[in-house]
Amino acid sequence: MIDAARGGEPVQSAQTVRVAQLPFRRLWLVGAAVYGVFLWWIGWGRIGPVLASVDASTLLAMAGVMACALAVRVVKWRLVLGQGAGATELYFLAKAGGDWSPGRVGELAPLMLREYRTARVGAWIVTDRLLEMAATLGLGALGIVAFGLKSGMPAVGPMPDARLNNMLVYVAGALIVLVAAPAVILTRRGLFVFLANRLERRQGFRRLSRVASLLVDVSTEVRGFGAKVPMASAMTFLATALDIVVGMLLYRSFGYTLSFMLLAVVQCAHALASAFPFTPNATGVPYLVAAGLLFEVAGVPAGVLGASVGVSIAITNAVFWGAFLIGIRGLKRGGVEASRQDRLFDYLASGDVLYRYDSVSLERLDGLVINKGRLLDVGCGDGAIAAGLGARLVVALDISPRCASLAGKRGVPSIVADARMPLPFAAGSFDTVYCIDVLHHLPREAWFGVVAEFHRVLKRLGRLAIVEPDARYAFVRWTQAPRSPIRVAPCPDEPAIDPLHLEAVLERQSFDFKLTPIRIDGRQVCRSVFPMWQRLLKAPFVLALAAWHGGRPNKFALVARKLPWEWDEG
Repeated sequence: MIDAARGGEPVQSAQTVRVAQLPFRRLWLVGAAVYGVFLWWIGWGRIGPVLASVDASTLLAMAGVMACALAVRVVKWRLVLGQGAGATELYFLAKAGGDWSPGRVGELAPLMLREYRTARVGAWIVTDRLLEMAATLGLGALGIVAFGLKSGMPAVGPMPDARLNNMLVYVAGALIVLVAAPAVILTRRGLFVFLANRLERRQGFRRLSRVASLLVDVSTEVRGFGAKVPMASAMTFLATALDIVVGMLLYRSFGYTLSFMLLAVVQCAHALASAFPFTPNATGVPYLVAAGLLFEVAGVPAGVLGASVGVSIAITNAVFWGAFLIGIRGLKRGGVEASRQDRLFDYLASGDVLYRYDSVSLERLDGLVINKGRLLDVGCGDGAIAAGLGARLVVALDISPRCASLAGKRGVPSIVADARMPLPFAAGSFDTVYCIDVLHHLPREAWFGVVAEFHRVLKRLGRLAIVEPDARYAFVRWTQAPRSPIRVAPCPDEPAIDPLHLEAVLERQSFDFKLTPIRIDGRQVCRSVFPMWQRLLKAPFVLALAAWHGGRPNKFALVARKLPWEWDEG
């Protein structure tokens, strides 16, 4: 957490870490490949003859209407979130994630990006989902009522009254459970304030209290959308109506004229199926539900239904992913250009916690030096270690202003300073110096000067405790190495250390020392320095290596004692 500096300026790393760099621009290739496999699985032999008789001009008109519906939704997001908020890009990301996820929870995908992880964005994603469900279910209910008033519509066979009543009850229930109830709850800000206050006062409920506090912010934002909701609702109903027109044109291209109301019911069934936890759009089940309803009610042949599903999926994805490729270009590709470790750790500590250590690890660190007296913690991070050390007085420093601030909140007096510069303390100021996971952030040639400063600020016979990742263990070495494909270290230039190299530095500074293997288990809270796809690819290998390494030590501790030049321990 301590970086090097020359002449008062932090040193630039040889490489630049681009934080949260997610390859969204390539997602369209994934979508195209998956749906290409889907079409292959259906079998060209089944749908080829039917496709040969399709009216191409009608399909072209269908693609145009589909693009219009897409444009209306994009404009709606820009209207609510504002033009400078990345609304277009966030829309495409949300909808791409929604199609692939159970219950469309993937629409929250924009919140994976730290710079867009705000209560306003989260509130709008949820509000938009409620509006979309209200429009689809509302038009579906109107379609069912229309069937009840006139059961013999053109090209539509009669439906039994009991079946119509059951469908209407299901849709009405879905409107209440999926739309009305969440909308009412989300606007009850006082409820979330009450929960947050109650949970804050209870031991062990701090996480739930934070969730309730977040919901307070979300509820505030939802209520703040009030003036824009009528226009957003109208645009949602327009886009949903255009979706139904798309269906009409699709079947007209195959020679079947289906009514708007019938297809409103079919789209409603499709939506309910896609909202079910195990049948997102990517499974194809919602399309099959819609096709089954058309087969039963409108008598559309199975071959035509199979071909229409394939054509619908192909055109829908061609339009969506083509627009995605264009629209995603403006999305910020990183939250931080972390070419300096002070900036990187400011980013990593932007929450309330930088690292989480288990109690056993904290006890091991505390036990390195028994009588600590007045202690200096160099590279204190968020102060979690310093706060747990049993010293008479602890003073901490870190190059990251955010880390120093968090340590101060833990009750540890903290300053912002660079370890390669002269420490702002008089000679002999401390009985103990702790330096935990700091030196591997610095080039080896800087160690001598840093350790010399530790020697200067320590009292005679003062103790120095250094803990670093141990390069003698393959698991540690591979997961720390700068060019390792399974690197988990947040910085690109922080390899593990062979203790022999550090022992030579201590010997030159008149330290007497003892080397001890030690295991420290800590978890970096913010992992977004790596793209999600990288983390997923690395995970199986890292987990396998961790299992192989087992409970063996992962670091070494060098506990050194400052001696006078004449080696008199007196």
